[in-house]
Amino acid sequence: MEPVSDMEEVQPPLVIETPTPRVQKDAKFYPMMGGTLDGHLSYRKIGDATYFPPIGDASWHPTNAKRFRDVAIPAVMSAHWRHKVLTIDPKEFQPFAPKLRVNNDDLIEHLPDIHPWVPFMIVSERVKIVIEEFAPNSAYFFPVEIFSQTSKPIEKPFYWCVVKNRLYYRNSTLGRSIVSVPFPGYFSDGGLVYEIETYPEIQNHLDALPLWGLGLRLGTACFSQSLFKHLKSELLTGLVENTETKFASDRKPYESIGHIA
Repeated sequence: MEPVSDMEEVQPPLVIETPTPRVQKDAKFYPMMGGTLDGHLSYRKIGDATYFPPIGDASWHPTNAKRFRDVAIPAVMSAHWRHKVLTIDPKEFQPFAPKLRVNNDDLIEHLPDIHPWVPFMIVSERVKIVIEEFAPNSAYFFPVEIFSQTSKPIEKPFYWCVVKNRLYYRNSTLGRSIVSVPFPGYFSDGGLVYEIETYPEIQNHLDALPLWGLGLRLGTACFSQSLFKHLKSELLTGLVENTETKFASDRKPYESIGHIA
């Protein structure tokens, strides 16, 4: 990581990632907890894309068998978990996928290969190729149009990425604080982390998935150990691991990947 000192009035300090193939910490699962340019990179929507999931549209509820295929899960998961697979024509996502204008042209050359956004995750063509080769049919990809502040299309191709395997977790009896999760984001639920770390059956079920997401929060993903190490070996950016061990609030802003189990 190389601090950049010539940016004015930027908090936290901008840090440009130097990709490395080395995995900092062995874990079974590597969930996205943010982006490596959090606090700096943002996009403005161009046009009138519809909010996702559309309010009041029951067709996007996971009980809709036309869009969500049910997957059998181990008995230990049956009380609090559901596993669904998206089975749709990716064109159905188009009304929700806006064109984007980057907030700072100086960041265009540093756009991470993987970064979370709304409504979907954004990945480079290199990531698309790696995932399609390593885990065929695990995600939908369709182009995202990104423009500079002067409305010029950026040269590097990027894609919206929608992970097909969706895990739904709900446990009202286990509080989020049942275990201390030292990273923020959708995957930092203490009950969820506790169950994954406690039950080998859950670990084995999730380990069979190269990548998966939670519910309809389609802007992030959790990577298996094998896929994460493969992505790192390709020197892809956006995969900086968490070094905080106690408090999620103390996570360094440029760290984007947590650890579970």
